[in-house]
Amino acid sequence: MEKIVKLIPDSVNADSVINEGYAMVSMPSAQQRFDYLAECGFETDETGKVKADGRAFKAISKVLGFAKAHIKEVNFKAKDGRVFKNYEDLDYDMDGNQILVELSMKIINGFRPSPN
Repeated sequence: MEKIVKLIPDSVNADSVINEGYAMVSMPSAQQRFDYLAECGFETDETGKVKADGRAFKAISKVLGFAKAHIKEVNFKAKDGRVFKNYEDLDYDMDGNQILVELSMKIINGFRPSPN
C-alpha cells in the first residue's frame, strides 16, 4: 500500500525565491528507507537522523535518484513567476535544486505527516 502525503518544504516561505507550493510524496516504507540509507553509506545517529560527513555530495546524488520515484506531484511557484510542475522542472533549475535536496532528505530521514 502506498501512502501519499502533501509536503511543504521548510525552504518554501515568503523570504525565499521559491515562495509558494507543495509536493505530493509517497512515504517510503521502513525497509525502503533503511535500504536507501545502507546503499548511500549513510550512518544514523541515535534518533535515526542521517549523520553528515565528507561523502555528502556523492550520497546526495544517490538520494536524489531514490527520491525521484517518491515525488509524485510538484506544484511550486517562484517570486519571478517561474512555475515548477514536475521533478525535471526542479532538477534543471538552481533554485529548484534546493527544494529537491530538502524533499530527498525528508524521504531518506523519514518524516511524520501532519494530521491534516
